[in-house]
Amino acid sequence: MRTKLIILTAIAVLLNISCNNNSKSPETKSKSKADSLMDDIMANHGTGMAKMNKISVVQGQMQHLLDSITGLHRGSNKENTVLKTDLDSLLAHLRSVESRMNQWMDEFNMDSLENKPEERIQYLESERQKTEMMKNDMISLLQKSDSLLVRKN
Repeated sequence: MRTKLIILTAIAVLLNISCNNNSKSPETKSKSKADSLMDDIMANHGTGMAKMNKISVVQGQMQHLLDSITGLHRGSNKENTVLKTDLDSLLAHLRSVESRMNQWMDEFNMDSLENKPEERIQYLESERQKTEMMKNDMISLLQKSDSLLVRKN
């Protein structure tokens, strides 16, 4: 997992450097649609990866809180029941978005359809949408988690 992240990050950096070195000036060479999409994908991926550690920490905090609530006497109060439901739901969503990111990294092919520009653009647009959705989901779920954990502490 970490090896793939390092490889993807290194490739993105090398691509960025390569593209910058090949351009004579900003006016004479514009980015292709595929290059722009790849930049967006790598930016979304980078933002998502930056959130992955926080997601793991929050999952641990939530699980600890869930374990504490479960250890309380049954029927202790309605607030704990609602909190447990909220925690269970958020924890499931966090695990899902983490799983989606890992699956995306396993399946993403940077070199896909290089000799078929139109199909490559379609593929990259689809991948950009996936990474954008994952990034937004991560940010939203972490905000909800922080709000819930702060409210309980």
